[in-house]
Amino acid sequence: MPSTLELDDEELRHDLEDLPAAYLVRDPLFQTRVCLPSKWQIKGFIEAIDVVRATSERLYRVRYHDGHLQHFTAAEIKAMQEAMG
Repeated sequence: MPSTLELDDEELRHDLEDLPAAYLVRDPLFQTRVCLPSKWQIKGFIEAIDVVRATSERLYRVRYHDGHLQHFTAAEIKAMQEAMG
């Protein structure tokens, strides 16, 4: 299972900023559907992209159907998409 970053991490929330809308809509991963590889097949979609201030790394904010939020890197999202087929 990929390492993930939980949104309830107080330190992480203060180190992130929203990706500007002009860049957001051009990102090919924005609003794609994802499915966590597990026996429950937890489904969600990328609702936003945040940027780590210190590194400019993009973190993809996934909202699951149960309302839970979680961040993933682009590599983690692509791995999930490959696993989905």
